[in-house]
Amino acid sequence: MRASIWPVANCQSAGVSGADGLELVSVMEGDSITLNPGVADIQKNKLLYTFGAGSTLIALRDGNHSSVNYDVSNEIFKGRLHLDQTGALTISDSKTTDSGLYGLNIIGGQVGQVKKFSVIIYSRLPAPVIIRTCPQNSSSSLSEHLEVSRCELLCSVLNVSAGSLSWYKGNSLLSNISVSNLSISLSLPLEIDYLNDSYSCMIGNSFTNRTEHFNFDLCRPCSELKPFYMQLICVPAGLLFIIATIWMICIYKKRKKNNQEGKSAKYWCQ
Repeated sequence: MRASIWPVANCQSAGVSGADGLELVSVMEGDSITLNPGVADIQKNKLLYTFGAGSTLIALRDGNHSSVNYDVSNEIFKGRLHLDQTGALTISDSKTTDSGLYGLNIIGGQVGQVKKFSVIIYSRLPAPVIIRTCPQNSSSSLSEHLEVSRCELLCSVLNVSAGSLSWYKGNSLLSNISVSNLSISLSLPLEIDYLNDSYSCMIGNSFTNRTEHFNFDLCRPCSELKPFYMQLICVPAGLLFIIATIWMICIYKKRKKNNQEGKSAKYWCQ
């Protein structure tokens, strides 16, 4: 099954002012962040960009615009910063650790100004995976009959730091589970009484989402699925056994050849 994605390549949310004039900026991990001063005619102003609660200085431009210094006191953003003539600071190849509070001090001119940016870097979401879960006792004819009219599914995603995992029937939300600020795996079960193609599982956050759609083949009787699962295990194991056997034969032949060459050399020396 293929997961469908809403593409969000190189996308940055428009600067939105929050409380106390705080500008909110959000991007996907790996995309560039641009912090815009939003002030005209600051080519001759001194600019100081800071990061974090401790206001660590990361970029400095003097008043004459003759020099720009990056990572003044650390190398967190080494090689990823660019301050242009308009005073906009761009951070390339963003990482989730770049999330936080940024400050800009504009010094010079008639009035000095201070701007603040709250930046959120969203991790790229993994694709959800839907599997069929089978009861332990599913060999009886009664169980086989129930399996035809009832199907138990499980949707899972790995290593999610923030987001919500949800089951949908069409556009209607059936159930969901959320996580924030913690890298864990999420799983959400669903039991359906009759089969149609309107079910889907979605992992999403406030920035993007990924969706996996239900496939009829998942709801075959468990007695048919078990041999299939065994094939998934046995086929790779068989290939590994063949490769290991060929490798051992090659080593044996090489050692035999070396021994024969050694005996031949010993004979000529005598």
